[in-house]
Amino acid sequence: MMCLIPFFFIHQNFAIWIALFLSLTNLIPYVGPYIGGIPVVIYEFFMNQQLGYASLIVIMVLQYLESSYLQPYLFSKGIHLHPIYLIIALTFFGDLFGIIGMIFSPLLLSYVIFLVELLRNLRIGDDIKRIMHYEND
Repeated sequence: MMCLIPFFFIHQNFAIWIALFLSLTNLIPYVGPYIGGIPVVIYEFFMNQQLGYASLIVIMVLQYLESSYLQPYLFSKGIHLHPIYLIIALTFFGDLFGIIGMIFSPLLLSYVIFLVELLRNLRIGDDIKRIMHYEND
């Protein structure tokens, strides 16, 4: 929705499709807006140079607002993860599963953190140490 309104006002014929494309690529944390924004700006420059400049400005302003205000607020309220963990997860799951891994990296990181805390709370490590010590005797 944030992408649709500015592209509609700069009289873009494909505003809905561009907004949908930018929204889908924006699901990838940190690098998604660049993955989506670069092809849109290049396309706009080929169609009309003024639309290209307008698209570049719109994407830069939207990316600034989203990365500076909206994304930190949502991450802190929603999944309680430090941004450095998310960058590491983005790299790791992106290497393992490609674009799909990058899109689902916050979710996968949340699952990994949940499993680690669950194992810590169940004291599985203490049970393993006790079993290992029992077998050595």
